[in-house]
Amino acid sequence: MAIARLWRTLSHLKPSQLGYLFVRRVLRHPRSVAAPKQVDLRSNLKPLKLVPAAPVVFDGPLRVRFLNVERLIDEEIPWHEAGLSKLWRYNLHYFEWHRQAALDAGLRDRLIADWLVRNPPGVGDGWEPYPLSLRLVNWAALLSASPVQTNPQREWVESFAHQAAWLAASVEYHVQANHLFENAKALVFAGLVLDGPFGKLLLEKGLALTLREARAQHLSDGGHFERSPMYHDIVLRGLLELLAAARDHSALFPSAWVADISEIAERALKWSLMMRMPDQEIALFNDAAFGVAPSWSDIQDFADRYCGLAGIDSSSTSSPLLVLPASGYFGAILDQERLVIDCGDLGPAYQPGHGHCDLLSFECVHQGQRLFIGAGNYDYLDSPERGYARSSAARNTVSLENDEQSELWGAFRVGRRALVGAAEARLVQGERFSFKGEYRGFSENKVCHRRMINYRAGAELEINDELNAPTAVNASTRLRIGPQFQLRHEHGTFTVVDAQGQGVASIDHYGMERVDIEQGWYFPEFGLKQKIEVVLGQITVPTTRLFGWRISFN
Repeated sequence: MAIARLWRTLSHLKPSQLGYLFVRRVLRHPRSVAAPKQVDLRSNLKPLKLVPAAPVVFDGPLRVRFLNVERLIDEEIPWHEAGLSKLWRYNLHYFEWHRQAALDAGLRDRLIADWLVRNPPGVGDGWEPYPLSLRLVNWAALLSASPVQTNPQREWVESFAHQAAWLAASVEYHVQANHLFENAKALVFAGLVLDGPFGKLLLEKGLALTLREARAQHLSDGGHFERSPMYHDIVLRGLLELLAAARDHSALFPSAWVADISEIAERALKWSLMMRMPDQEIALFNDAAFGVAPSWSDIQDFADRYCGLAGIDSSSTSSPLLVLPASGYFGAILDQERLVIDCGDLGPAYQPGHGHCDLLSFECVHQGQRLFIGAGNYDYLDSPERGYARSSAARNTVSLENDEQSELWGAFRVGRRALVGAAEARLVQGERFSFKGEYRGFSENKVCHRRMINYRAGAELEINDELNAPTAVNASTRLRIGPQFQLRHEHGTFTVVDAQGQGVASIDHYGMERVDIEQGWYFPEFGLKQKIEVVLGQITVPTTRLFGWRISFN
């Protein structure tokens, strides 16, 4: 069973990925990388501009919080502490926090000096390619800034060059996707900062790889191919930071490269805007949580000021219809009302690790408040929370007992994948949104789930499901209510009420044997867990069954 699942997982990888996996995991390459000799900073380098980092707490006796886990740091900085998650330690090694206004230069210098002493080349999380890439970009910005640039500490420059050499020897061709893009971006930034033949080599390699991956990783509708709104904005940040560097150092960037990256970034900006909820935050599909990617206001401001991409605002995406077919997102947009539906693949076949079982799930905003919500994400461990967040039971969709849309296992692995069918969305008479979509999933992809949705913003939402299975199955369908609301149940009707006890929506159902209220979980941020109420409908499906919800908004 485990061997068959492993085969179903590995069979989707590129041959090159398998080769690089062997090199990295079996041969343990690279074991060592020689430090470049006679490295210097590029002269006349303008300060490199970065999109503002997510806020981190630094005050009093040194106090730092990542992923909603806070630590007091006194004498020893926990670069390698086993009691903290790898992702927490990664955040420490990123050095994004050194850009915080509350962090004075003396403390910053002490932390960098401590990192240099306690993180020898190749040892620990900090030398893994992903955190190494993010740290190189942040250190590049530091080394390019006055007065550091005019009087750099030699050991910083030498370590920076050694880290760049290590990254160049350990690019994540085995992982691909957003990791590979971050590697490529870091090579560009390192090549900008370092002078001489080594800097030129890094820059040339980074420019070629960023352009190749930016093209490959963005779909025809502008979305990032991992189909996570959070990772879309993270990669978009990278595109914008590269463009800002190119505008300030035009002699080092080919004009064709700039034109292509600008076109991709502009499409990605429009996609990001279209997928915003009225609170200007992302929709929580696939691996997504608040507080990780930059805010829309920071993205928009940076694109306008430094990238020559002005005018990307609500006026540039004025259609009330959301149709992003390559990404698999459909919905309706109207002022403070929003409906977004997922009917797309998990992600690229060779790297679906950030995908969740949220096919035909939806998120709905009413009067500016998130009424029907997704799961978010709690951690990147192989934990109960991770398993729950990736499951169809954590979505506003149909699930089967002891089965799943796609075969997700571990923290990021996927074996069998659901097969997404046709989807269409349209406006009827200019005001009613109509959607149809389907997929084949669950046991050997033999179960077909079709969903039809009719929606009038602020008035009603009708969900009709059809389930076809080769044998009888026990199914469930859920409506997950935002944590600011509660459910009341009277005479077969469920009412959603707000904190003042006022009714917000009424929920009726048909075709279900039993409908109850269950407790669910919501992970709006990494490390943050909130209890929510869920309307749970249970259905026995002999071979074919029709069932659904009727929701009226107040």
